Order: sequence, then structure tokens, then C-alpha cells
Amino acid sequence: MVRLSSAVPKKPKERKAPKPPKVTLWKEVAAELYPKAAAQGMHFSAKLTHSNSAAAGVRLSAEAKAGLPYVAVSEIDGVPLDYIKMDTRLSGAWTNLRRVQVGDAAEAPGEQVESIKGALDSARRSAAEEGTQSVEERLRQVILQDVDGADFSVTPLQSAGLSEVIQRRLRDEDERAKAAGLKRFRTRGVLGLGGANPQNMGGLVRSTQRPLWFSAPQEDPAIRQALAIHYRGIEVRPSRVRVQAYIDWRAALMRAHAGAMPSNAQHRQKEVEFLSALADDLKLRGAAAREQLAKGAKAGLFEGDDSRLSTTVPADVAALIEPARRYAGWERDLARRLYQALLSMTVLVNGQRVLLPIGQAESVRWIGTLEECLS
Repeated sequence: MVRLSSAVPKKPKERKAPKPPKVTLWKEVAAELYPKAAAQGMHFSAKLTHSNSAAAGVRLSAEAKAGLPYVAVSEIDGVPLDYIKMDTRLSGAWTNLRRVQVGDAAEAPGEQVESIKGALDSARRSAAEEGTQSVEERLRQVILQDVDGADFSVTPLQSAGLSEVIQRRLRDEDERAKAAGLKRFRTRGVLGLGGANPQNMGGLVRSTQRPLWFSAPQEDPAIRQALAIHYRGIEVRPSRVRVQAYIDWRAALMRAHAGAMPSNAQHRQKEVEFLSALADDLKLRGAAAREQLAKGAKAGLFEGDDSRLSTTVPADVAALIEPARRYAGWERDLARRLYQALLSMTVLVNGQRVLLPIGQAESVRWIGTLEECLS
């Protein structure tokens, strides 16, 4: 027996017509307000790093362009300007400035658009800074080195205008793909910049809320080490374990001889073995550095048969690493460098950390022994 269902078949849902795009009416603003607003416009803003930071920003002039193949504010023409703090008297002007810069002013009167473009062009011709006299604690600091090796700090600032340029490029790319019947997908993230009222941070902040995600290139440790050796050489430092073991042996002898260090052939041989071990460690590290440079050369870091060490590497250290860089007296110079490193070390003696207890007479002997061991 077959039981028939009394359920009434559901009617297919009718597809609703897509909503027409929202059109924002153009609100005319006094023309004299546009130059005032544009003059306050900046390319970079501290608010994008921390919304509670004090207003600070930087605007680049057209002369900042260096002709480099980078996606950067300095290298792209017409990067939109944005405010770094809202002046309520200019809010209407900034709304229209933003719309013209992002291409959302189709219904705007022609004279208003020309007035806005003129104000923006005038502002972009000159560089400007505001709030950069000091750095607020909320902002990030990055320590870099100049060509002389001296440290200096920079404060990275973000650009909502550059984000708008990138978003515009992505929208154009999507439209071309759809027209060709293709699907294009890019991994995007979400940043809640500005919270519920991003306009308090800037008029273009929404363009920064959907960042692109990229796979970073894998770092090659061999190349990194080769570059470090190329520019800095190797640090001449003795083994702390070896030095402490020698000092412990020496302290035990002095305790057994009423605080005096005995001198005989056996004790002097122990000293030579200690210094020879330090020199051998340094020579092994020099050979290891030479191997790292060879790996770097294989990876294409260096060309031809030229030296693989920069001129910034001390001559005696370069001579240790590269035999072709050796000169008369390099062993003596390197022995002095190693001895100075010994003098700057601290060791434990009777439970207290002190500098290496080496006398003047021993220093001459130690440098001579180290020189022989490095030869």
C-alpha cells in the first residue's frame, strides 16, 4: 500500500531584483573652502597606527619622485590626500575632496570639480609636515643604521591614499576579469581600523580595512650569513668556557702558593696550550666564514674573483678569512685584537666577577704566543 503525502509542493522563491546602487547627492560647498582643506591634506597619518595618537602626518611633494620601480607614495602620481584630524568647518569640503579623488563625483557641477582639482594640485606641489616635532609613545619605532654604522630611529606611518590607489587597481582588475568571463580570487584580511566611526581617523580609512595577504619569500640562512660576513667579517672573541677553565686552574695554583703564580716549564706549557686553543678556535671560525662566503658566491652574491669581503671589514680579520688579503704583520695585528678581547672579558674569581687578571709582563708574552699560533 502506497501512502500519498498531502503536503503541498513549495513554490520556488522568486528572485528579488537587485537594489539599485546608492547614489549620494552632491552637496555644494563654498569654493574658497577647498584650498583651505586641501592645504591640510597629508599622504601619511599617525592615526592609522593608533587611533588615539595625536594628529601627525606628512605630505610628499611631486619632487620626491625618484623613478624607482616601487609601489610607493613617492613613485605614484596623484595619490589621494586625506585629513589627519577633522575640522568640522571643513567637513563638507573634505567630503567633496574625497569623492573627486576616488572618482565618485559624476553628478558634481563641473566648476566645483575643477576648483577641487586645482586645490589638490596646488597642495601636492609642496611638501608638509604636522605634529612631527616629537614622537608619541603609541607609535612604533624602528632602529636602523646609516652608512657609517651609527644607529638612528624612524617612525613608520601608513598611507590611506596609497591603499585607495591599490583598491582602485583591484576593482579595475576584477571588472576586467568579469568582462572576460574569468574568476579572480585574492586572499584578503580584515582590519577593524577606526571602529564604528572610521571617518574620525580620515576620509579614506575604509580603503585600509581589507589588506592583501601574500606569501613571503623564504629566507635562505646561508645567504643571510654570507652577507653578514661580507659586511662585518667575524667577531674576534675567545671562548668563555676555555678562558674560565684556565682562570680556575690558575686560581687554584695561586691559592696553593700563597697568592703567587709559580713559573716553571709545566705551567708555561699549560699557558701555551690555552693560548694555542684560542688561536685554533679563531682559525676554525675563519675557515667556516670562508665556506659561508663560498656558498654565497655559489648563490650569485659575488662576481668574478674579486674579494668577497667588504672594505668595512678590518684588515686583520679579512686576512684571517681570505688568504689573498694577508699582508706582512697581519698575525701580530690579529693577536693584539684577540688579546684586547681577552682583557675586556669578565671571569669568576673566588665567587666574584672581575676582569681578566693579567699583568703587563704576561701581556707581551701572550701576544707573542698568539702571533706564533696564528701563523
